[in-house]
Amino acid sequence: MGKSFTLIELIVVIAIIAILSAIVAPNAFRAIEKAQVQKAIRDMKAIGQAALQHYTDTGVFPPAVNNPPYGAGFLTNDDGSGNPVPGWDGPYLEKWPSHPWCKKVVDPTTYQWDYKDADSDGVNEWCVEIGLGDVNSNRRNYIAGLIDQTIDHGDGPCAGQFQAYCPPGPNNWATWPKLIIADEN
Repeated sequence: MGKSFTLIELIVVIAIIAILSAIVAPNAFRAIEKAQVQKAIRDMKAIGQAALQHYTDTGVFPPAVNNPPYGAGFLTNDDGSGNPVPGWDGPYLEKWPSHPWCKKVVDPTTYQWDYKDADSDGVNEWCVEIGLGDVNSNRRNYIAGLIDQTIDHGDGPCAGQFQAYCPPGPNNWATWPKLIIADEN
């Protein structure tokens, strides 16, 4: 008679595989999530560094990138109205990035470069924005919290270098969390 496994032996092996899967799967998903957060942070910092390099070369920050043409000043020698900028030595980015939660292949609106009162202190500053509008609100809050935890050690949505636009209350994450780069002066 040939050797075969008993039903108990098969159940034990299946149980061991299930237990190992239950341990490994959450860690794999956390690793993916952590990589997405790191990519978003790298993209925001790359836009900020490109803007600072543009400023070093030209003496002015690139124009706001919140409407077409996306990447003007970063990718092309354009002051935002089609005119060249003296001293421009770009391109400062290879391409305008899309964040890792974007469902579209390329969506230039997922990051913006803008000049606004990002931290509600009454002073406009240049900032990088990440648009999470295509992410459901619970997930958007969670993602913004992860980015804040990584950049500012979780100091909250309206404090530190990474901030969320906060109307109407101080803990209301909105679509455009910000990485503040520089005041105009």
